[in-house]
Amino acid sequence: SIAEKELEFAGDTRIWLADGTEMVSEHAAADLIQEVAKIDQEFQFQRGNISGNGGSLRYSFPQREMRVAEGLTLVTSSGGRQFQATAREGIYRLSEQEVELLNGASISSGDAQLKAEQIGILLSGEYQIGRVLSSGQARLQASPVNAFSGSRINILFDSESNRLDKIEI
Repeated sequence: SIAEKELEFAGDTRIWLADGTEMVSEHAAADLIQEVAKIDQEFQFQRGNISGNGGSLRYSFPQREMRVAEGLTLVTSSGGRQFQATAREGIYRLSEQEVELLNGASISSGDAQLKAEQIGILLSGEYQIGRVLSSGQARLQASPVNAFSGSRINILFDSESNRLDKIEI
């Protein structure tokens, strides 16, 4: 029957993904036939030192992929620095430990800000940023007086110290 294939949850709903990411919302639904979970309103998430919020999400169980729409904000610290990433849409691929920011993507830390059509954040180790790969009209404002632009800008972090290793433009 339909009751056995579709589930709805209301009020302080918490969902844990396979990698330990916790999502919290006032409402969530799951379709066991299509193997998806949906949150059609604002939600928060937390995994290790990574936290954030989004406007809505759709999580596919077989692909282990979370698609966020209607705004995404992600906050984390890596190498002793705070980072904030935002976009109108995003995809979190659990298996690859990758967050892809789409449409109005940016990531910033202190005075530095990278903006591009698309930004990929690859995580390494204990929820640290390993690489930031951007494409499509990328612009890095490294300081109030230093700016770089190009079709691609990549920021790589040292895997042991988690500090900035190099920037490729």
